[in-house]
Amino acid sequence: MKLNQKIFAICFFVSLLFYLIIFKNLFNPIKKHDTNEEIVTEGDICMIIKTVLDGSTTINNLDGNQDWYVLDELLPPEHFEISNKNNYFTDIEFKVIQKQLDERKKMKLIQDSIYPKQLLSSKVIDSIITIVDEEGSDRKNNFIKKYTQKFGDKNYIIYSLPLFSRDKKTVYIEQSDIFGGKAIYCRKENGKWKFYITKIWI
Repeated sequence: MKLNQKIFAICFFVSLLFYLIIFKNLFNPIKKHDTNEEIVTEGDICMIIKTVLDGSTTINNLDGNQDWYVLDELLPPEHFEISNKNNYFTDIEFKVIQKQLDERKKMKLIQDSIYPKQLLSSKVIDSIITIVDEEGSDRKNNFIKKYTQKFGDKNYIIYSLPLFSRDKKTVYIEQSDIFGGKAIYCRKENGKWKFYITKIWI
């Protein structure tokens, strides 16, 4: 008799636990993982870099940078403020963007991702900057002098890590070179990418 009571008690406890788990999941569903749209892959990043490169004539209104190098290292944008509301990103988008900034601090491009453009190693640029810093005076002109001694008149483009909206149809990216830069919003409209320059610096 006592054995039957113990078996009954165990069965009752297991059943109760089972129903409690079901009840909890009904009112507190398991948090879903990020959708594919919310996950920014290296493929997405390479795609938008290539898109901006292909649109460089429109963006720069000239053909002068067609043969420039592209720096192989992408770092977070310097002129993007997560707190500033704008016409391109909603409050919800800013949360997605903050996550992108938290999860990826830098990225290296590979040559195939930007073909036919040619990559320039960030290590080479860092070595020139180190020499310039040690010499001190007039850093910008000294850097340009040493760079042109090594590479001639062929300049290079620096891209920031792009920041994507949730649906990946709006992207913020910064493009700069030795002489200055610009903030660019890329927006896919009717299946085509359009570019909006919102800031320029020198």
